[in-house]
Amino acid sequence: MNRQEADKLLAEAKQKADMLLTVVGSNGKPDIILQRKAAELVEAAKAKIDRELDPWEKPSPKCQEALDKYVSVDPDTLKLKSQILRVQGVDDTVLIYGQSGTGKELLARALHGERVGNFIALNCAGFPENLIESELFGHIRGAFTGAEADKPGLIEAANLGTLFLDEIGEMPLTAQAKLLRFLQDSCVRKVGATHSIKWKTRIVCATN
Repeated sequence: MNRQEADKLLAEAKQKADMLLTVVGSNGKPDIILQRKAAELVEAAKAKIDRELDPWEKPSPKCQEALDKYVSVDPDTLKLKSQILRVQGVDDTVLIYGQSGTGKELLARALHGERVGNFIALNCAGFPENLIESELFGHIRGAFTGAEADKPGLIEAANLGTLFLDEIGEMPLTAQAKLLRFLQDSCVRKVGATHSIKWKTRIVCATN
């Protein structure tokens, strides 16, 4: 059983359970027997999924917690959840497409899963061009006016974790070029520095 089939099975079980819970007994209260039956339907579906789900489709607990908030039998949504599960445990960069308010950050958190490092989100549209490089890559003391001390960038702060870059299309091209270098060799050179440092930070980007 793949994840799409599993999600459909669980969603249908929950729908049937909800229908049972709407039945009211002669005393005007929900029927206890039907309440028990509703719970058994959902538990039976979960047990079947545990037995038959392909091993590589099983999510980490935190990934599952995030995906559980996407309750739908829509084929496109189920396909999306299956894709998230297939890449949750790898370090590849992921680009998420979707309109504003469709839960792109929630999906990024699902991808973060059980990583030991921080999950950090940055809206690229909210930073002026002259500050975003320092925010992403950090700077050293004296790199520019006002740089009175070394500052770690968000890539460093999310080492062994995930950096979620929302509205990546709004990032200035100069910063995009430097980010591309990091994606190629995992190395970052702080603003004003003469050497690079390697970090293990997964990048998840989003755009509409």
